Amino acid sequence: MKAFTACILLATPMTPVDAQLVPEGVHRQAQGPSTLCDITGRDALDLRRQVTTSSAYRLAAQTERFDLYVSADEMDQWLFTHAMEPANPAATCRRLSQDAAGAWSIRRQLRCDATRDACDRLFLELRALDDQTRQAFAR
Repeated sequence: MKAFTACILLATPMTPVDAQLVPEGVHRQAQGPSTLCDITGRDALDLRRQVTTSSAYRLAAQTERFDLYVSADEMDQWLFTHAMEPANPAATCRRLSQDAAGAWSIRRQLRCDATRDACDRLFLELRALDDQTRQAFAR
């Protein structure tokens, strides 16, 4: 399996009191628009608007915390937070791909416009989910 690439884009200013659950270098401070899975948006809400109104994606699942939209081949998977989620608003795209030899890779990108602590916690949760997916691919 190829290496996992992730970035967290934080749109809120960091302060010394913010918890730092994810070390420096894993994420960067958002400065303007972000591009996730070939879609560029001003912020997480703009990314959500573009995906949810596009005919290229369909709503695949809803929970109390998230809405999941997928592409027709389900290789692009968008997750959007609900208002009750501490990391709201956030948009993340997970792109699955398979090379000619059959090896799978996962690339996740995340735009989070909440506090650093909430964004870090969401990142760690999603990283654990991606690790479970990698383990399933390895079987």
